[in-house]
Amino acid sequence: MNFSKNDLVFIPLGGSGEIGMNCNLYHYNGSWIMIDLGVMFGNSNLSSNELIMPNIDFLIKNNIKLDGLILTHAHEDHIGAVPFLYEKLGSFKIFTTSFTASVLKRKFLSVGLTNYKINIMDYGKEIHIDDFILEIYCMTHSIPESNAVMIKTKQGNILHSGDWKLDPSPLIGKPLDKKSFKNLINEGVDVLVCDSTNVFEVDSSGSE
Repeated sequence: MNFSKNDLVFIPLGGSGEIGMNCNLYHYNGSWIMIDLGVMFGNSNLSSNELIMPNIDFLIKNNIKLDGLILTHAHEDHIGAVPFLYEKLGSFKIFTTSFTASVLKRKFLSVGLTNYKINIMDYGKEIHIDDFILEIYCMTHSIPESNAVMIKTKQGNILHSGDWKLDPSPLIGKPLDKKSFKNLINEGVDVLVCDSTNVFEVDSSGSE
């Protein structure tokens, strides 16, 4: 790939057009962040392997060091590959909410890793990773603290969602904050990267 240091670039390494194995790279001004690092569950038609992970050769061959990994929620297709690829990618800062952090800590423990650092993200507070400015927004899904990530740069703003649905009365967690999302219009959203199974179904589904 040919792009300059100042370019804002999106590179999906897994999850686009398939169920599972979510892994997305963003580059801007020489920095690299990743959103989600999940697995896909194998089946007899796809693979004899129980778990399938994203292909990270692009990072390794280009000697790319991640400046941060942001996890949208705790489902396996979004966090399942983290403990297996953490050291192979040279270790990196992890950013997520408290529930996802608690699940991930147990996954690290299961493979004997202790030298990790998880930074807790709070709603309504921006974090800075080099020239990326990030803020999370609560979504509704079948697990607590599923989030969308607003990525702000001088080259443009990207709204990247984890899995989501418009559920006005979820049993756990808060419903989607429509006011906060409408406020994003004022900041400007140049690109929407959207992830949700059955997003093309026209009918409403039941509450999560």
